[in-house]
Amino acid sequence: MKMLVISFLSIFFVCSLLAQDEKAVVGKIESATIFRLGTELTHVAKPALSLGNNDLIIEGLSSSINTNSLKINCSGGVTIMGSEFFKDYLSSSKPSLTSTQKLQDSISFYNKELKRLEVILETNKELQTLLQENKSIGGTQTGVTVTELMRMMDYYKSKSIELETEKSNAEETITRYKNRIAVLKAQLDQESGKNNKVSGKLRLKLIAPLTGTYDLEISYYTSAAYWMPYYDLQVESSDKPVKMICKAKFMQTTGIDWSKVSLTLSTSTPSNGKTAPVFNAWFLSSRQNISMKAMEVLDEKAVVQNSISYSKSKESVVRLRGTSTFDSGNNPIYVVNGQIMSSEDFEKIDPNMIERVDFLKDTSSTAVYGSRAANGVFQVTLKSTFVTESVNEIDMTYKIDLPYNLLSTGKEQSVTLRTLELPATYEYYCAPKLDKATYLLAGIKDWSKYNLLGGEASITYAGTYIGKSMIDPNSTQEVLHLTLGDDKRIVVKREKMQDYTSSKFLGNDKEQQFAYQLTVKNNKNTSVNMILKDQFPISTDKSIVVKVIETDGAHVNEEIGTLTWEFPLKPGETKVYKIKYSVKYPKDMNLGI
Repeated sequence: MKMLVISFLSIFFVCSLLAQDEKAVVGKIESATIFRLGTELTHVAKPALSLGNNDLIIEGLSSSINTNSLKINCSGGVTIMGSEFFKDYLSSSKPSLTSTQKLQDSISFYNKELKRLEVILETNKELQTLLQENKSIGGTQTGVTVTELMRMMDYYKSKSIELETEKSNAEETITRYKNRIAVLKAQLDQESGKNNKVSGKLRLKLIAPLTGTYDLEISYYTSAAYWMPYYDLQVESSDKPVKMICKAKFMQTTGIDWSKVSLTLSTSTPSNGKTAPVFNAWFLSSRQNISMKAMEVLDEKAVVQNSISYSKSKESVVRLRGTSTFDSGNNPIYVVNGQIMSSEDFEKIDPNMIERVDFLKDTSSTAVYGSRAANGVFQVTLKSTFVTESVNEIDMTYKIDLPYNLLSTGKEQSVTLRTLELPATYEYYCAPKLDKATYLLAGIKDWSKYNLLGGEASITYAGTYIGKSMIDPNSTQEVLHLTLGDDKRIVVKREKMQDYTSSKFLGNDKEQQFAYQLTVKNNKNTSVNMILKDQFPISTDKSIVVKVIETDGAHVNEEIGTLTWEFPLKPGETKVYKIKYSVKYPKDMNLGI
C-alpha cells in the first residue's frame, strides 16, 4: 500500500511539472479577410520562450478551423516541431454582469411579486367564502330592524365589490408579470448564447535558439462567415443620372468576437480543391431527339427573347428594382471639416479617419479665423469613405480602413463600399399581352466597367420606395435596364379586332386569322419615349404555317416572334397600331389558340 501511494505521488509530481512547463498565451485577431463564403483569420501573439524545447498553448482561436489551411510562423529562428488543434468546451466565457445579471435580477424580482400576488388572491378567496357563509343575521327568537338590514346589505355589497375588484386587479397584474418574465427569459437565453461559445486552442511544440520574446503569427480558414453585396438605387427624376450606393452585408459565427481587427472583403471564394475542366469526346447517337446544334440555337433565342428594344436585340435585360468650443491661450486651434473643436476632442478622432492635415499660421490663419488663430490653425479633412477598393487578377477586395468590431452572434452588419453616379437613358415600356402596366426603365450603358456584383437592389424613384429585385452581372451585354416602377399616366390597351378575326377550312387544313389593335395614350404633361411590344407564334412543325400579314411599321424579329415599336409620345397624344397574322394547320390538330 505504501509503494502504491509513493507511485501515485510520483506520477502526480511529474504531471504537475509537465503542466507547469506548458505555457498559454492568447492569440489576438489582427486581421480578417471575409470571402463570399468563409473567412481567413490571422492571430498574433508574443510568447516568452525559454532556450530549447517549449510547450505552448495558443488560446482564443475559432472552434471551426479548417486544419489543412493552418499556417504558423514564428520570428527569431524558432523551429516549429509540431502542432495540435483541439476544442475547449470548458472555458467558455462567463456571462457579463452588465447584461445577464441584470436580466436575472429582474426575473427574480417579478417572481417574488408573483408569489405576493398569489397570497393576496388566496386571502381574497377565503374572505369571499367567509362572507358567503355569514349572510344570515339575527337569532332564532328575534328578528332584525329595517335599519339593521339595510346596513348589513350595504356592507355585504361594498365588501363584495371590494374583494372582486382586488381579485381582478391582482389577476391582471399576474398576467402582465408573467408576460414580462417570458420576455426577460427570451432575452436571457440570447445573452447567454453569446457568452457560451466553444473556443479553439492550438498546442505547439517549439524549439527556441535563445531565451526571449518572439512574434508568433497564426492564420487559418473557417467557413463560419460570409458577406454579400446589395445596392441602393436612387433616381431623382428621368433627366438625372442613377445614384448607385454599393453596400455589403457581412456576419460571422466563428465562436470568437472580433475586436478592432483590420477587415477586408474579397469577392473570391476558396476553390475547395476544384480543378479546371477538360473536354472528353462528344458522341452523337440516333436516339437523340434534338441535336446539340439545335439546342444551342434555342438557348440563343431564349436570351434574345428577353430584350426590350429591337435596336438592342442582342442585349439581355436585368430587371431590378453647431456651436463648437475652441482652445484659448497660446495653443493653435483645430478645424475639422470646417468645424472648430478643442484639442481634447481632436485627440479622440481615430487617425485612420484623417485624410489630410494642413497647418496655417500668421496672416493666413488670422485672415480666416481672426485673432483666436494667432498661434496657428490645424485644418483637418476627414475621409469621405473608409473603404479602399483594389482590383486584382482574380478578385476584387474592399479594405475597411477603420478597425472593426464584429461579434460572433450571426447578426448581419453593413458598410458602404462606394457610391456611383451612372448616366442613364429613360424610356417607357409596355408589353400589354403580358402586362397592361407601363414601366419606366433606366438603361445604363457600359455597366460592366463598374465591376458590379450580383446582389439585391432597393430602388427609390423621386423619393418613393419602389421595391426590391436583383442585379445580375453575369450578362455579357452592354446595357443594363432597371425597372423604376409603373406609371399609370401612360395608358395602353390591347383589343381583339373581331371584324378581322376569322376561321376557315382549306381541304384538310384549318386557317385562323387574328387581328389586334394596340392603343397608347400619354396623359402626362411631358413628352416620353415609348417602347411597345407584342408577339405572334412561331412554328417548329412543317405542317403548321404562321404568316404575319400586317405589322403597322413594327420591327419584326422572326426568330422569337416579337414586334417592337419605338416612338416619341407628346403630352396628350394617342397612337394606334395594328397587327394581323394567320395560322394554318391540319384540321384534326388542336393547337389551343
